[in-house]
Amino acid sequence: MNIKRLIPNLFTMLNLFSGCVALVCVANSEFGLAFFYSPWYFL
Repeated sequence: MNIKRLIPNLFTMLNLFSGCVALVCVANSEFGLAFFYSPWYFL
């Protein structure tokens, strides 16, 4: 299996995971922690 084909999928999965963690943090009123887990923080 070619590793170069998996790199875009890896970034997409990490982005979805960090977005879900940010939503859980917001639901628990941890807005500062949610900022660091939000996908926009890494851009």
